[in-house]
Amino acid sequence: MKFDELDFEIMRILQTDGRKSFREIAALLKRPESTVRLRYNQLVANNILRVVAIPDPKQVGFEVMAILCLKVDLVYLQEVAEALAKVKEVRFIAYTAGRYDLIVEIYMKSNDDLIKFMTEDLAKMKGIKECDLSIELKLFKDTYNWMNEV
Repeated sequence: MKFDELDFEIMRILQTDGRKSFREIAALLKRPESTVRLRYNQLVANNILRVVAIPDPKQVGFEVMAILCLKVDLVYLQEVAEALAKVKEVRFIAYTAGRYDLIVEIYMKSNDDLIKFMTEDLAKMKGIKECDLSIELKLFKDTYNWMNEV
């Protein structure tokens, strides 16, 4: 699917307020509501746009956010990524180039839960050679509003 400026404008507006109606978006863009609805549906159907609710982890009981930087025996890379993807507390996993093979972001309810995950679950995963753990102490920025730069 090719994008044009209208598609980007719709995405920018929804990043600011994902609950805006097609009517409100159409009024802001001075376009017919049917055009906005059609473009939105195309963006969603092509997996270009997802509109979801994003709860604040701390407000819903996840007190510990950690980043795991993993070195993995490359033979097991896919297997480890798939195993981690099944862990409900894992929010983000990416293959990376550089010092580490996988970057994982995980939200836990407590330090005890994190220790249990590290010693019981992660430790048993075949192929993990090294884990560098960083715990978030204070969040300064967490945004999904990056479309303004496009």
